[in-house]
Amino acid sequence: MWYKHHSRIRSVRELRESSTLALPDPIPTLTVNAITYDFARVGFGDSKSVYQTANGLDRLTIEHSQKARNRHVVRLDRKATVADPLTTGNNFETSFSVYTVIDMPRVGFSAATVDYGRQLLEAFHVAGSPDYGLRVIQGEI
Repeated sequence: MWYKHHSRIRSVRELRESSTLALPDPIPTLTVNAITYDFARVGFGDSKSVYQTANGLDRLTIEHSQKARNRHVVRLDRKATVADPLTTGNNFETSFSVYTVIDMPRVGFSAATVDYGRQLLEAFHVAGSPDYGLRVIQGEI
């Protein structure tokens, strides 16, 4: 199992009974490339929620830290079993991660202003043909 339970992780029942702000459980269905993904919450802590698909191949982690600066992280981890390109008939597990990190000072910018920056970055990823996000993944600078 990808997600190791931590003593600070609470049950979903405790989450529902608490006053902590949290994203919905489950996350409404997401569709990418005509494939649907349903994420159910599998863990919750003071500043962290973990969601996972039923097959366990995709995990979504939302985490916050508030120290000298506020940091908000959304992370997608995907794992797969793939064919070994060097040895016929062998498979191995591999994975990749995609992160969005928002790092902001505790004061000086409103949440709306920072969100405009997030929206601008998202617009960059899907602009261009082929889109700039894909071109960056392929190594363009």
